[in-house]
Amino acid sequence: MLIKVCGITQYDQAKALDAFEVDFIGQIFYDKSPRFVHEVISNCLAPRVGVFVNESIDMVTSTCNKHNIKSVQLHGVESPEYCMELKSQGFKVFKAVAVDDQIQADIQDYEASVDYLLFDTASKQHGGTGQHFNWEILEHHAIEIPFFLSGGISIEDVDQIMEIKAHQKNMIGVDINSRFETSPGIKDLDLVNRFIKKIKHHD
Repeated sequence: MLIKVCGITQYDQAKALDAFEVDFIGQIFYDKSPRFVHEVISNCLAPRVGVFVNESIDMVTSTCNKHNIKSVQLHGVESPEYCMELKSQGFKVFKAVAVDDQIQADIQDYEASVDYLLFDTASKQHGGTGQHFNWEILEHHAIEIPFFLSGGISIEDVDQIMEIKAHQKNMIGVDINSRFETSPGIKDLDLVNRFIKKIKHHD
């Protein structure tokens, strides 16, 4: 089970996450987010993922190239063609898909254009709600693209997460954020470490 920790804003926290052997560290380049990055982190072991919402391709590529970021997470309504353009430039592409009472995208359209899907709770603020969607919705879909589960995940959710994984062979990871914070962008590192140990034990 891969672990992505999103909304990282401080270098010291990123270095601590290296010690926990997280798989991806997300930094948010969406200026309406309370976790907007003010200090772009480099020199950490985990691959960094730049998170963008409905930006121009030129803005995404220039930002990532400037900071040597190789993976992008698209958290808006970016089309498969948009994703394919970034993938063709060598970026690893995560596409966030909003879910409320249903999945709000035709996910099959993205099969050739993304590396991962990321299912998150639908919201006007594009993530960071701290709320689950109904995870059982995923059980009714044949999801052929490797995906991460997101949306209000907490340490109490490990058993349910592993149950979903048992039914969905392409669920490869989780994305954690707001339920592991002491304030927006500041993680409770002890809680993150406990979650990682717990989920790795179950995996």
